[in-house]
Amino acid sequence: MKVLFLSSWFPSRVAPLNGDFVERHAQAVSAVCDSAVLHVISDENKKEKGYEVSVEKKQQLPEIIVYFRKCDCPLKPLARLCNAWRYLWGYLKGYFYVRRLWGKPDVVHASILYPIVWVAWLMKKVLGIPFIISEHWTLFLADSPAVPNGWLIRRMTAAASFLSPVSVNLQQALIRHGFRGHFAVVPNVVDTQLFKPGGDPLPGKPVRLLHVSSMKEDQKNITGMIRTLHKLSQLRNDFVFTFAGPCLPHQQQLVADLGIAPGKISFAGEVTHASVAELMQQSHALVLFSRTENLPCVIAEAFSCGLPVISSDVGGISEWVNDSNGILVPSEDEERLLQALVYIIEHHAEYSRDTLRQYAELHFSPGVIAGQFAGLYKLAVNS
Repeated sequence: MKVLFLSSWFPSRVAPLNGDFVERHAQAVSAVCDSAVLHVISDENKKEKGYEVSVEKKQQLPEIIVYFRKCDCPLKPLARLCNAWRYLWGYLKGYFYVRRLWGKPDVVHASILYPIVWVAWLMKKVLGIPFIISEHWTLFLADSPAVPNGWLIRRMTAAASFLSPVSVNLQQALIRHGFRGHFAVVPNVVDTQLFKPGGDPLPGKPVRLLHVSSMKEDQKNITGMIRTLHKLSQLRNDFVFTFAGPCLPHQQQLVADLGIAPGKISFAGEVTHASVAELMQQSHALVLFSRTENLPCVIAEAFSCGLPVISSDVGGISEWVNDSNGILVPSEDEERLLQALVYIIEHHAEYSRDTLRQYAELHFSPGVIAGQFAGLYKLAVNS
């Protein structure tokens, strides 16, 4: 079966990490289905007119990225219309390129429904290709006028054979925003060959705690974690904490302003996917304190490395984190976070790395996730 992945977000030279979780879904599926990716994106640094097509094969997955130059018309409504046309025309050009390179797809797998649902819907109407949609966007968890849930968007989404959010919580949010259809929850995938236990990470003291994220303050609440770590450092000295991600100056400044001892908290900066795995193998627990989430990939990656997880109880996290594999705390509750940190420092060895690893393999491994999607594709094609 030929599966063509389309996505509103996907890694490119414009945004190398944007939608990397979609790429992981596509790579997992490519092991069981003949798969390819087509993505169109504007590039502000592109000087030449027309389209540029980039073709790269990652693992066994062909990725076709089509770049176009944004319209620089000073009239914003006209510029938006022009860019929408260039976007859709880019997909038309890209699709004919894919047809010559690879053949006609049997099914389209669209990710992050807006704006890509326009393309998937048109392909179904014009070419008769069924499609499913995976959804990851935390915006749908909010009651915000920015949520893309207009009548036409909802009608086009309803034409999908399946709407596949990564958590039950996100499914409930989509229903609350008026989306209807056949729902089938499929979580994020983890490369269980890369993310695996690395033995006892530097046994003894100190306990090594890790946070991995985009470090965006409004969502990840980094300053709340730093304030809590300051309180923890006043109680005990048997831990170190690493933040991995593109930290902001005010976050580092807060550590200095609070007088936290040098070396107690470190900032690794933005790191590669492989480096995240290495950091996890050297740590004893993962810590998140987010205000909003769906199902962060790092939680599943931590389980795959055998790490227990401390997390705020938001979004779909409670569907996977429980007393057997971690600790949930209320969002914004720094006192409860402090208590959880103290507990994990004293009891991290009681969590079985092998059990956590098996849990990840059962729920998030590429073979499991690819099998779930393959079942949806067959139903979509047969219907």
